[in-house]
Amino acid sequence: MLLADFYWLLDKLRGELRQDLQGRGEPLSVEAQVAVGLYRPGHGASYVKIGQLFNVAKETANKALDLFVNAVLKVLRKQAVGYPPIDRTDEWDEIKASFERYWDEQTHHKQLYGEVPQGHENGKKDQQTNVEYPQVYMWTRRDIIRDYLYTP
Repeated sequence: MLLADFYWLLDKLRGELRQDLQGRGEPLSVEAQVAVGLYRPGHGASYVKIGQLFNVAKETANKALDLFVNAVLKVLRKQAVGYPPIDRTDEWDEIKASFERYWDEQTHHKQLYGEVPQGHENGKKDQQTNVEYPQVYMWTRRDIIRDYLYTP
């Protein structure tokens, strides 16, 4: 994710992501909540691994993800993927090119890592071959969709 995209998302969600309102511990910053919220679906890591990475308890990581998802739904639910009018061929050509780039990246991924085994979850380590398959699909897809996110 580009740093500019992270800050854009951070600005959108800052009002919804609250810090420790009950005063029971050290509050997790809004930046850390967004980072945890993006890391979990992006890497498929467990809450224990995320807790170790961000130096927080696994329960804190779980709560941060819950708050992040709820904030995204509340703030961004009125935005939808939109498409340009049918007569704007230049914009449709750009959409077509973005999907072609996506398929080229998928082909490149397969050339580097081979086919992901059947039933194998992308982003996880294969226990038999000890090969870790990166989660290319999610971020490539996000780049395609992000370009066509319109606010009605």
